[in-house]
Amino acid sequence: MKICTVTQQTVKAVAPLFNAYREFYGQPSDAKGAEQFIQQRIDNKESIIFLAYQGEEAVGFAQLYPM
Repeated sequence: MKICTVTQQTVKAVAPLFNAYREFYGQPSDAKGAEQFIQQRIDNKESIIFLAYQGEEAVGFAQLYPM
């Protein structure tokens, strides 16, 4: 397993996982909205997101907000 920090280049890899997370908590699917949300957090440096890969597949993430 490899863990990487999400960057502009890997936003598209984490977005489907974030959308699935939202769905798990009862929100409707919104793939485009999930990607935009993640993109904004990265652009504005509002959070740090770690992305876990198993081989070449993104399989998990953790999002941290500074306090």
